[in-house]
Amino acid sequence: MDRKNKFKIRFAAKISGLILLMVILIQSTIPMLPVNPVYAASTTKIMPLGDSITDWDTWRTLLLNKLTTNGYDVEFVGSKGTHEGHWGMLVTDLAASNQLPAWLSSTNPDMVIMHFGTNDCWQDRSTADVIQAYTILIGQMRENNPNMKIVVAQIIPMQPDNNADYNSRVTALNTAMVSWAESLSTSESPIILCDQYTGFDTVADTYDGVHPNGIGGQKICDNWYDTISPILSGEPVTTPTPVVTPTPVVTPTPVVTPTPVVTPTPVVTPTPVVTPTQVVTPTQVVTPTPVVTPTPVVTPTPTSDSDDALQLKVETNSWSNGYTMNMYIKNNSNLPVNNWKMIISKSDVTISNIWCAQLTETDDTYIITPMTWNQTIGAGGSINFGFQGTGTVVSDFSYSIEF
Repeated sequence: MDRKNKFKIRFAAKISGLILLMVILIQSTIPMLPVNPVYAASTTKIMPLGDSITDWDTWRTLLLNKLTTNGYDVEFVGSKGTHEGHWGMLVTDLAASNQLPAWLSSTNPDMVIMHFGTNDCWQDRSTADVIQAYTILIGQMRENNPNMKIVVAQIIPMQPDNNADYNSRVTALNTAMVSWAESLSTSESPIILCDQYTGFDTVADTYDGVHPNGIGGQKICDNWYDTISPILSGEPVTTPTPVVTPTPVVTPTPVVTPTPVVTPTPVVTPTPVVTPTQVVTPTQVVTPTPVVTPTPVVTPTPTSDSDDALQLKVETNSWSNGYTMNMYIKNNSNLPVNNWKMIISKSDVTISNIWCAQLTETDDTYIITPMTWNQTIGAGGSINFGFQGTGTVVSDFSYSIEF
């Protein structure tokens, strides 16, 4: 090989090395892009299951909006439209009545989120009976869908009438859930606990010691979201760790030097002194206030032509000194309705607390306006809010809805 060809080869090698070095330097300066979470290819159907705490829409709409806003493709299902919250129901009664299989087969959910047992604690059903009812419901869920994801809430505290005994029943149930969930959870159908108890205040977060107000509803929403969003994102599910009682440390028995044998003096057995048995006055059993199943209220009388597009449905629950009203407004038109406003005369109702809406007053009327997240009612859609009233519930009242 002549000198000229050797020079060409050395020059080509240097050029190749320089190009390789430039490629490495360019690649090292390209930033790594964040990886978006992968969600399910199809809509995940979630069934909220429980009693009045689930029936009242203090947290369900908040949770659905939070999930969809963050990119999760979900819908809430149930025989009541978007849920299976049943006023006054005990989980032990549901297990005995065998109603759940029909509810499941009508919607076939992929996930159940269950807050159930408050009324059982109120009616002093035993923890063992409630856990057995849970077990029956889990079996029915898996019979409907062997891959059912089941999220069970450790229920919120309750203290109606400032009676702490109710809350002791709640803590007993929540504690028992840990080992129960661990024993029944499987990789195909995991049982995940959601701690709704910790940080929930019966004074600040409820309006009656039991049912959540707006602040409590937001707390329940956030706890559900933190628990179920990792499941929807496909992250590994961790089954709850059972509480293990530590094995006591046994102190070895010391070796005793034997005492020389002495002829024992006869022992005289003294006449035993009998302590009279103390008479215990039995604790008075307080019969809890029965939970009343709500009776639908007669459709109120509209007083404005604008109500033709919006249909109002009302459900009420009353007790000795007050009542609650759940209000459902449906948009029957083919156009969305924005910034609705409802006006009710003070001569018909007396409102002491409201949730999922805002309340202002004039001398003779209540003016109810939406929150930011429910100010638009889509064509054919509906929204829900409610309030607590004092006095006697009315069977009919006049109202107007403006938009």
